Amino acid sequence: MGLRQADPQALLQPDHHQRSVVVAFAVGGIEALGLLVGRFHLKGTFWDAVIRLNENFGTLGYFIVGLFFFSWVASVAFYKWRRFDELELGT
Repeated sequence: MGLRQADPQALLQPDHHQRSVVVAFAVGGIEALGLLVGRFHLKGTFWDAVIRLNENFGTLGYFIVGLFFFSWVASVAFYKWRRFDELELGT
């Protein structure tokens, strides 16, 4: 069997999937808390913040896109810095 270069996507995918799961739970949690506020007319500082987040989901979306872009740039920089592209794996 010969040697092949490491696949960069295989190294970066687990990190991307973890971020996706965290973002999905965060967005779903904010939506669920917003439903609770509407149903039970909850009051307080925390619930006011939940209402503001639900009213500004467009801004939250831009933040999420920026987070994914920044993490992608950081992953590529780390990949190049650690020279994973020069790593050879046995098959």
